Amino acid sequence: MTLLIDIAEFQNPADRRVHNRVHGLAGLSLDQLAQAVEIARLPEDIRGYGHVKERHLAAVRQRWGGLLAAWRSASRPSQAR
Repeated sequence: MTLLIDIAEFQNPADRRVHNRVHGLAGLSLDQLAQAVEIARLPEDIRGYGHVKERHLAAVRQRWGGLLAAWRSASRPSQAR
């Protein structure tokens, strides 16, 4: 997954706020954005067929659990505000 950003789009702060709201990025810290990208990339690691795919899927499920727990724990302080 590649994150493409048009630099000209971010010259106007109002445009940046609209972009962030539309794309669900409002309120995300850089750490949260990095976590979101890592979670979004998980399907890239599910490759192969049959038993090979099952092995990759099992590994991704373990990582998914850890990443999701980290995401939820990082999100709690911002929700309390």
